[in-house]
Amino acid sequence: MGSLPTATTVLIIPDKNQYNYGVAKLRDTDMIAVDQGGLNRLCSTRYSIAYMAFMGLFVSFVLKINLSTAIVAMTNNTQADRHIIDPCFPPIPVPYITTMMPLTTPDDVRTSPHSDNGTSTPQGADNVTLVDPVTTVPTPLSTTGGLFRVLTVNAVKASTFDWDSKLRGFILASFFFGYILTQLPAGILAAMFGPKRIVGGGIFIASVMTLLTPIAAESSPYLLIACRIGVGLGLGVVYPAFHEMWARWAPPMERTLMISIASAGAYVGAVVTPPLVGFICSAGVTGGWSTSFYVTGGMGLMWCVLWALLVFDSPAQHPRISIEEKLYLLTRVKQHHHDVEQMTVPWKQIVTSPQLWAIAVAHFSTMWGMNLILICLPTYFTDILRFDTKTTGLYAAIPYIAYTVIMLMTSVVADNLRRAKLLTTTLVRKIFQTLGNGLPAILLFTLHFSGCSITTPVILLTAAVGCLGFTMAGYHPNHVDIAPKYAGIMMGLTNMLANTTGFIAPMLVGALTSGNDLRHQWDTIFYICAAVYLVGMIVYAVGGSGEKIWWAEGVTAKKLRMEQERLERANDFGQSLHASLIISLSFSPPGL
Repeated sequence: MGSLPTATTVLIIPDKNQYNYGVAKLRDTDMIAVDQGGLNRLCSTRYSIAYMAFMGLFVSFVLKINLSTAIVAMTNNTQADRHIIDPCFPPIPVPYITTMMPLTTPDDVRTSPHSDNGTSTPQGADNVTLVDPVTTVPTPLSTTGGLFRVLTVNAVKASTFDWDSKLRGFILASFFFGYILTQLPAGILAAMFGPKRIVGGGIFIASVMTLLTPIAAESSPYLLIACRIGVGLGLGVVYPAFHEMWARWAPPMERTLMISIASAGAYVGAVVTPPLVGFICSAGVTGGWSTSFYVTGGMGLMWCVLWALLVFDSPAQHPRISIEEKLYLLTRVKQHHHDVEQMTVPWKQIVTSPQLWAIAVAHFSTMWGMNLILICLPTYFTDILRFDTKTTGLYAAIPYIAYTVIMLMTSVVADNLRRAKLLTTTLVRKIFQTLGNGLPAILLFTLHFSGCSITTPVILLTAAVGCLGFTMAGYHPNHVDIAPKYAGIMMGLTNMLANTTGFIAPMLVGALTSGNDLRHQWDTIFYICAAVYLVGMIVYAVGGSGEKIWWAEGVTAKKLRMEQERLERANDFGQSLHASLIISLSFSPPGL
């Protein structure tokens, strides 16, 4: 086997800080060593950025959804006052339920045989007292012989706030009022000032607002809403700014994997947060539900310190990156130095791009289902499946385990398909987006047929959320495919539109579940979600693309390309004129 070539590549590396230029040399053998897969690649500096982004998105999701589980413990359940109609849990009279009973788990409580007056007394409850002879608790339809399930959510419990379903829906939605406002500015600011400052500053603000949440909640629900809007304002900058980071750090054929590694942090956060918050709220920890906000806010501040010390905006600025990897990235990732001329954003081309609108619709449909399930799943588990706070936290985490596994597997497969040139980027994006929207739609349509089963809805919802992981190789990296220079701005635009679902979905759930027939109302919610998935799938399949758009080259590059084309046309015209003269002379009569 012959030796590797040792030709030398000479590169001019711009120093962004001082605008000086230096000359560096890199042998082809070094380029091959840096580019090889396996451990070398995963231990590289560029992947350390992805790992820090993983932790950042983990923290941002913890701060984003901690209230979704905590609100179950913070509020009184009002189902008993609404006389809920549920054929799976018909009520029976139980006159011996009091706050003195240890009703903190969804364990079955066996009762003695029914007495002559049709009542029953829980065995082992020595300290019970008669409270209300008409109090009812749910029992499974198949229960016989005096065995019924007693849940904390249906018994009298010590909660802090008496908020109805509409107010709870508005409180959960308030995060997204702030979240969408900073989406578009975030992309522009990250391009101008660097993604490191924008991401770090955003999570710092969200962490501080989270620490203030218990004080705000105790004061007024409207102060709590203002506090959650502040959390949303901080976290709204994170995704667009990270897309600017990938435009500087992620080589094209590693882009899907690096983005997937980082994005997995968000869904690991979705896995960890519900059981963590549920445990803190129900385990008798000092402070109860308020402690969950102090713990999660503290996690955010700790991450901000690490981010400030370990991360840099570009390979050219990183002091610990090897010269080989720096040159490897500078040859494969176009480094943007955003002067005034280059930051002239082609807004008209962006907002009229059919490729971008296909991404926007796919992004909206995916986030509709994601936000609906992410925010409202704990409510579904308590209202329909009748889980308590701790059990709700555990089961709410399961779907995101499936999502994370499918997302990481999908990203590897997608990058390998593109690297081997088995499929075009466009076809890869469309296939995985179709799987990511189509399969969840089918699963949500079938949820109605689960009947009174508790296991089947958990399985179907887990599969539906898991299949959303396919979209990580669909619309999600597509902004960088079609316009890497403006990826942060475009991500901010589509993410702003998509996350309007964050306040539409909870408010819709609050409105639709304000009646008595909760089970059928939740069926309607899932049908709407499935229909939105199908719309996104169809629009992206028709209008999506993975090819770079001509205006995405940037203003300076565009002018240069136009000048080159003008010179080529002039050169072609000159050659044609020269050839015409030769032909004319060849056929001229003798003597002329």
